[in-house]
Parts: sequence; structure tokens; C-alpha cells
Amino acid sequence: MEKTIRFFAGLDLLVTGLFVLPLTARPVLDLIFWLHDRLIAPEAAPEIGGAAMAFINIMGVIGVIWALARLKMPLAPLARLDGAGRLAVAALLLWHIAGGLSPVFGLFAVTELAGALFQLRPGFTGSRTA
Repeated sequence: MEKTIRFFAGLDLLVTGLFVLPLTARPVLDLIFWLHDRLIAPEAAPEIGGAAMAFINIMGVIGVIWALARLKMPLAPLARLDGAGRLAVAALLLWHIAGGLSPVFGLFAVTELAGALFQLRPGFTGSRTA
């Protein structure tokens, strides 16, 4: 299902692309903390130091490169790797939420689980194989 691979790659490109630069990552993080403040409980947003922002930006670059690879080559093996990676990311998010991370990050876990469900479902092979 080339369309499915491209859909999740496009979604990843959009979301992770926002984390590539500090000038765009900071407003996204502010939005997440604003949602927490409005939906969960008023709380001061945590300080994001230079080292944390560097890793956020690096994650954004890696996410963009991975999304571009899947957009250019919507192959079944890449979809399976992506699905497995999404399960790992969702598990990490849930673990951190259980440890005190804002439940707002559960929205990211839901999208990760959806991507894994679609790309790891039985019979899903994509349109081409490597």
C-alpha cells in the first residue's frame, strides 16, 4: 500500500520538520505545554536547555530524512521498519507519561500506534519490495 506508506511519511515530514530548527521547535513545544495547561492542569512549562534543544533539532533532522526516504521509496521493508520503530516510540512515550510527562504527549503515542497498526497489519506488503 504505497499510499499508506506515503501518508505516514508525509505526516512525519510535517511534524518532525517543525523540530528541525530552534525557531520552529520552540513554538511547537510551547503549544504542547499550552495544551497541557488548558486540558490537564495549570503548570509552568519546563525550561528547555541548549543540550535538550540540540537533541530535539537532531531528532527533527533524522525524522525528516527518514520521512523523505519513505516518500521517495515507499517499500514494504521500510514500512515494516517504520512500524516497528513506531511501536518503540509509542512504548517510550507511554513509559515517560507514566513517569510524569504530560498526558498531552499521548496524542503522539496514538499517531505512532496508528502508523504501526496500518504498516504491520497482516497482508500489508506495500507496492514494491527491496
